[in-house]
Amino acid sequence: MLTELANIREHWTRYREVTIQHLDMLSDDEMIWRPQPELFTCGQHLLHILQTEQYYFYGLFKGDWDPTRLHFPSTFPSKPEMRNEFNAARAGTMEAFDTLTDSTLDDIMV
Repeated sequence: MLTELANIREHWTRYREVTIQHLDMLSDDEMIWRPQPELFTCGQHLLHILQTEQYYFYGLFKGDWDPTRLHFPSTFPSKPEMRNEFNAARAGTMEAFDTLTDSTLDDIMV
């Protein structure tokens, strides 16, 4: 049976890999598709997931809650750039997970 932390790591890894697979499967036309004019495109949704991971990584593990990390950039990243950013964010998150233990999961991070 997995510990709580091992379970979190396993789920995090699996879901992030599915996210990156989804990015890789989308064509350029699908990246800019949106179901309605006022809604995010597929690419914007993926960028939002990436930015959210970066925001919480810096906030929870570095105490840096900079809300501008959640703003879309003026130039939208290419798919390879997004993939690289996802991989870098995941590496940082996994490294930060290495600093945790099951007993520290209840700690309040400020």
